[in-house]
Amino acid sequence: MTIEINDKDFSEFLEELKTESTRNIYSYGLGIFFKWLNESKGLTIADFKTMKTKDRVHYALVFQNSKPLGEGRIYKSKRKRGMKEAQPKPLSNNAINSVLSALQSFAFHLDPDRPLPLKGKRVAIEEDTTSHDYSKEDLGKLYDFQDAKGKAIIAVASSCGLEVKSFLALDRERVEAEIRALDEKTQLDPKTPQFIFYDTVRGKTHVKGLLVLNPLAIESLKVWLPQNPTKTLFDMTTSGITKFMHNAVKKANLELKGRVRFHKIRSWTYTNLIRAGFSSEESKIIVHKSIPKSDATYLKLKEGITEKYPQVYEQFLNIRSHMNGNGLKKVNLEVEALKEALKKKDEEIESLKAQLGTSQTDTKRVLDSLQKQIDALKPKPEKQSFKYRRTTT
Repeated sequence: MTIEINDKDFSEFLEELKTESTRNIYSYGLGIFFKWLNESKGLTIADFKTMKTKDRVHYALVFQNSKPLGEGRIYKSKRKRGMKEAQPKPLSNNAINSVLSALQSFAFHLDPDRPLPLKGKRVAIEEDTTSHDYSKEDLGKLYDFQDAKGKAIIAVASSCGLEVKSFLALDRERVEAEIRALDEKTQLDPKTPQFIFYDTVRGKTHVKGLLVLNPLAIESLKVWLPQNPTKTLFDMTTSGITKFMHNAVKKANLELKGRVRFHKIRSWTYTNLIRAGFSSEESKIIVHKSIPKSDATYLKLKEGITEKYPQVYEQFLNIRSHMNGNGLKKVNLEVEALKEALKKKDEEIESLKAQLGTSQTDTKRVLDSLQKQIDALKPKPEKQSFKYRRTTT
């Protein structure tokens, strides 16, 4: 719920902001501050505009120390009929910092020669210590227990490391075009590395980055896209992604050590890029974090990423590499156990043949029963379709 502020300078300030999302965030934050200023100090936005810088700083710091509340809201309940009311809650340190950022921008708009000096005086940014940090094995389990759509979501998210809104805004037509181009190269040269790199702009911050689709993401998209009837890559909302993650965790039976958040996949990607030997700037380019570099530097970093990523993918960035190393040993043990079980069944058949001779009805019935048991033990290969729907340009 946005608090209405009727002020000419405030309206002009909002008009000058670049994006609608920034306007909404700043309008909400400043609404909270000026409501607090009026209710706690009896002052208005007009009073703030005429204050000396020292007084503006004073009220900004008093506001952050007052444990300010956010706004409650009334919304339509999805589970129960009718409207539901959410009560105001104390703002987190991160939310308070967002309000102060809006206040600094507004003060600069009022007088560029008289900014609001709050550096070193703000409350500390809170790191997310209450959410579950996914391991590579966790993400591998999430992937294994999903259908085609779920597999594509987990694989693409862990490949590109985008935050949820930018992830859901990925262009399906562009992704399909890149996959087709890779397939054409592969037909000419079967040894073509199965990686896709292309320049994108993160919608939330307009930061230029390099989108990466690794082999697992490409493979999963090839299975999912022919089944997808929509024009978007996943046709989901941010709340839909949240529900998906909760369901995925339950299916995989993960042992959680905190809240379930899609954003933690982004954290995993960034962390493992660093572990794989990428520089901080290279890692930020992949997950679309801003870097204070020129275009020439970006191109140089991009070249290093495309060269290095395929070399470190299997060890650090393949969420299904738990099937290698110790995981492969486990699979080999299971295979050996299966062979031993089949051998025992074969011995039982031979023993029964010796006992029953050519007695036909009983022998056939027993042998058929044992054969079914053997067939049930044998792994069945999965069939996958790699057809594309044709898109028009």
